[in-house]
Amino acid sequence: MTKKLLNLGFIDEFGNDLNQKHVVNFSYLMFCASCLFMVVMFFYRQMPSIAFFSFMGLVVGLVGLRYNYIGLFSRAQLLMPIVKIGQITILSLFYFGSASGFHWLFVNVIAYSFIVFRADQRFIKYWVVAGSVVLFLVCEFLNTKGLYLTSPDQSIVLTAVFLCVCFYFAVVINLVMSRLKAVNSHLRTLAERDELTGLSNRRKVLADAVNIFADSPCVRIVVA
Repeated sequence: MTKKLLNLGFIDEFGNDLNQKHVVNFSYLMFCASCLFMVVMFFYRQMPSIAFFSFMGLVVGLVGLRYNYIGLFSRAQLLMPIVKIGQITILSLFYFGSASGFHWLFVNVIAYSFIVFRADQRFIKYWVVAGSVVLFLVCEFLNTKGLYLTSPDQSIVLTAVFLCVCFYFAVVINLVMSRLKAVNSHLRTLAERDELTGLSNRRKVLADAVNIFADSPCVRIVVA
């Protein structure tokens, strides 16, 4: 199920930008899940304004997933940091307060930018990173109190933010490493097998012969 969700809208299993697409899809899934959680939580606590704001974020996240599904990857790629930056800034300054640590989610936005945007998109990458850093400092040094969360609530949000950041980095690093392993395995297969017949080529046969000879009992006796 996870693999199907990450490959939503993508067919080429070994495309050059598949890793970026996986990170984009995962970011949207995590964003939609967090928005849905906030909608339920704040609606239950009778805070309609923040519940509605979270619902609008959920709608935008689903639009981004829809872009991925129909092949508009560049739009989905750019929409994610924009909506995430807007959500973090508004919630940190006007709803949760600086003590909640919600603005530390800008770390996820920065990691997203360095992984997803290619070398030819460095202008967008640097603007997203610079904007995230500036807004993080604004949220940190303004020291806003927040309108909807008490001190115990802010401590809970701070813990949740820490867990979200750790989970995001763990999954993204795992995606990158898994992608590297898959690409290396694919390249090894291309280098060792004939593409038309699927049989092992000369390089593969010689490598297997060397391994068999090294493991043979006669070689061990001679060495002894």
